[in-house]
Amino acid sequence: MDKELFERTEIQLKRYFSKDKIIKSLKDKLFLLDKQIRSIDEDLRKCNVSIEPESKSPSFEERVQTSSDGMSYAEKEILRVTEYKIKRMTEKQMEREKTLEQIDQIEIDYNFIKDAIEVIQGQARQLLELKYKKGFGEQQIGNILHLTQPQVNKKKWRLVKKIADWDQWGKIS
Repeated sequence: MDKELFERTEIQLKRYFSKDKIIKSLKDKLFLLDKQIRSIDEDLRKCNVSIEPESKSPSFEERVQTSSDGMSYAEKEILRVTEYKIKRMTEKQMEREKTLEQIDQIEIDYNFIKDAIEVIQGQARQLLELKYKKGFGEQQIGNILHLTQPQVNKKKWRLVKKIADWDQWGKIS
């Protein structure tokens, strides 16, 4: 098994054991993004735009607007701020979609890994939970399971390989 497949399977295992926590965090992020999108949308609908006054000091004589494009300073600023709000809202919507995609991928990984892990019992199952759920190191796992660190690494490697092969073979032997 190559290193890339091993690392990808380890990521899937970590997601499996922390699925609920990660999905809750991502759903909280979605709630916040929805709130921000609604706020920007409401500002745009109500034309809630404030602009800074021109930097020149005002004069009291009659002035004629001279602009090459026929737009006043206020019009340009309102257009600039409105375009910025639209850009921000679009970015928030894209971030929302990426977050939904992350949730979908975690659920796919969870279902794939769940089928592979269900058949693993005993010390092997405990090793997976200690490593990927609780985040223990090999030395700590070895102390708990009464194994040496090389034995823990060897068992972990075999288990991750079996889980990675699950998709290809359909079962863990």
